[in-house]
Amino acid sequence: MKKIYFSILVFILAFSAILIAAEKDKEKEIPVGMEIVSAGDGHEMMVPEGTKIRKEGSVLIVENIGEYVARRLRNMQEQIMKMAGLEERVLNIEANEEALKKEVEQLKKILIKTQKAESFSSTNSVEK
Repeated sequence: MKKIYFSILVFILAFSAILIAAEKDKEKEIPVGMEIVSAGDGHEMMVPEGTKIRKEGSVLIVENIGEYVARRLRNMQEQIMKMAGLEERVLNIEANEEALKKEVEQLKKILIKTQKAESFSSTNSVEK
């Protein structure tokens, strides 16, 4: 009798380990760029990341591939336009930086001339 209980216990433990391992393998099988979405009632669907799903009554409607691609392309185009605007701003900043560098150089020259003039006038007043 003890052998039967022991055998049942070993079987349950082994079966549990197999189920846990299978569940872990199931989680690892999601391809890059895909995601698992819960569809309610315990059902799950694998869809491309960012796919919109809407519920109308008791029906779940997943956007078709044409809608998905069009929306993603529009989003990418908007991001590219933002990046182009940033690039233009960077170019303006670089141009302003060059102008500021030139102004700093001019101010340095003026400061040096002023310091030389002051030192010259102070040496002349000491001699008198």
